[in-house]
Amino acid sequence: MQPTYLDYNATTSTDLRVVEAMRRYSLVDFGNASSLHHSHGRAANQAIDEARRKVAALLSAKPGEILFTSDATVTSAATLLTARLSIDNRYEFVATADNDPESPFRNEIDWPTNRTRVHLVKPAAIETAVRDIQERKIPEFEDKDTLIDYFFTLWKEVKTNWRDLWVAESKLLSKVGIVCMTQYVTNSVASSYDLAQLDITNPEPVLLRTRELLIYQQKDFWTANWSLTGKDNSAGRRSVVDALVQIGRNKRAGREWSEDVELLESEPE
Repeated sequence: MQPTYLDYNATTSTDLRVVEAMRRYSLVDFGNASSLHHSHGRAANQAIDEARRKVAALLSAKPGEILFTSDATVTSAATLLTARLSIDNRYEFVATADNDPESPFRNEIDWPTNRTRVHLVKPAAIETAVRDIQERKIPEFEDKDTLIDYFFTLWKEVKTNWRDLWVAESKLLSKVGIVCMTQYVTNSVASSYDLAQLDITNPEPVLLRTRELLIYQQKDFWTANWSLTGKDNSAGRRSVVDALVQIGRNKRAGREWSEDVELLESEPE
């Protein structure tokens, strides 16, 4: 007698179209998608990105909102994590920052769904920086896509200019660094916005403004010794932003960048 299979809730046979689509990634591009230091891993990673884009387009979602999981257990864990974090909806930006292909922080956040060994940025750094932007009450930032595009544009330019600071234990990538650099740039952007001199919804002028500000900054500030180590409070963050402002003024005036920067423990030689 031919048996009848009734356990499809546990597992099913694979559709032949899926078998054909996955053949290449079983036999040729079979690398670990998180291993970006070799071509097999990069090819697999690109395939996942393309699949994520297609699924997002089908669901009218953003690619960063699509999360692929390996089994029901992982899916349940991710769902519970999302439910817990949705108590404060600002945490959704952390997941987007870690998963979105356009994010400068992709696969670099110390986040439960990040399966890589690269955990450079704490979730609270992203959450606090985004909250600071939102609290400025700029109407355009009420749109989540505009807000995240702005944040990504700002930090992609920082990463492009200061790639060698994108390492573990970097002050720039600490909570204080992420929040204060975001505040410093956004202060300038918001001032121009208030004078109707900058379209905050357009990434191009935001990128150019960030680039202009970085010309008058000094990456050595982020590797120098600071007079105080505990800066993760409003007064401490204010002192870091004040230091960035002073550095900008010094460099525009042609003076030594560290002059009158009170936060520095001692002037670098």
